[in-house]
Amino acid sequence: MPPPVDDTASLTGNINTVWQTALEDVGILGLDKGAGGKFVVVPPGYKDAIPSAYTVLPSDTVAGYA
Repeated sequence: MPPPVDDTASLTGNINTVWQTALEDVGILGLDKGAGGKFVVVPPGYKDAIPSAYTVLPSDTVAGYA
């Protein structure tokens, strides 16, 4: 998610599993605190390496939405 253009605007959202279980909030209320962040959602049992620039969000489902 990119950072806001200026201090007068923000985008707040969330990333969920298919069962509407929150994986993470994004934006001012999220882990990135509105500064922009890189998130990667991984499926159950995922074991491969992920670049350190990403926040890993393990999911218990293979479907979801943001």
